[in-house]
Amino acid sequence: RSSGLDVISCRECGGGEIRMEDGFGGADTEHRHSGTALMRPADVDHGRAEAVQSRRAITLDAAYMCHPERFVRKALAPIPLPLAVWINKPTTAVTVVAQ
Repeated sequence: RSSGLDVISCRECGGGEIRMEDGFGGADTEHRHSGTALMRPADVDHGRAEAVQSRRAITLDAAYMCHPERFVRKALAPIPLPLAVWINKPTTAVTVVAQ
C-alpha cells in the first residue's frame, strides 16, 4: 500500500488493522521532553545528543555575549543530559554503560 500510513495487522484482535500516520506523527523527530533534556528521541537514538548539546551551549553563550542585560544573574547553560531515561523504569537493577 502506498497510502503514507503504517499499517499493523491485528490477527489476534479479529483481523482488524490499526493505522498510524508516519510513525506517530513525528514523535521521534519533533517531540521534545524535559526528561530527555529537551532532546528529540531521534537525536538520542542516533548518538547526536552531545553534538546538539554543544551547539546549544554555543548559542546560549553567544546570546549572553551579545545581550548580557537580558540575563538576570548569569549566562544560561543547556539542561544536562540524563544518564538514563525510562518510560517504565525496571523494578530490578539495571547497569548503564556509557558510550
